[in-house]
Amino acid sequence: MPREEIRMGDEVPLQVNFKEDGVTFDISTATVKEIWVKKPDGTPLKFDAAFLTDGSDGSLVYNLLTTDTNAEGQWKYQGHAESPAWKLTTKMAEFYIGDVIDVSG
Repeated sequence: MPREEIRMGDEVPLQVNFKEDGVTFDISTATVKEIWVKKPDGTPLKFDAAFLTDGSDGSLVYNLLTTDTNAEGQWKYQGHAESPAWKLTTKMAEFYIGDVIDVSG
């Protein structure tokens, strides 16, 4: 995650990298590019992702929208990519979304 702090309602890029033992997987032939997310309450979400560059760097990105970042707590995520010849899923990672103080009244 490029940020240490995410607040409810923030729009932030969520990036995954397909690597194992320091080796980057070239995913440029992927026909399925997704980032799977689990909200703090256990609700699973699936987002269509895009290559960060051309896929040869093993990176996918999805820009979380304000409507996506709507629950406070610990979130989990991982990337998934497929081609006709292979299927890959990244290791699970986590990020935290904090609440925003309401001072409107």
